[in-house]
Amino acid sequence: MTEHAKRPATYADLEAVPPHLWHLDPRAKTLEVFQRPDKNWLLTHTSVDVEDVCAAPFDAITFSLGLLWPFDASSVEPTSNEQK
Repeated sequence: MTEHAKRPATYADLEAVPPHLWHLDPRAKTLEVFQRPDKNWLLTHTSVDVEDVCAAPFDAITFSLGLLWPFDASSVEPTSNEQK
């Protein structure tokens, strides 16, 4: 389980949370899709780089994940939260 996969647990106790969560990581060029059928989040889909994506709640369309990476993420400076 990735570090990001642990993060949805933070939102699990909130009543007004939508049943889907998408986590995009531009540096790793990944998309993790979570669904919340009950109080726990379930990782249902992972896409990387330029794979085609068709995932809830936008599963009526398919798009290339590469469209979300229009720049070289390695050239972006890390935020203060990401610096160690």
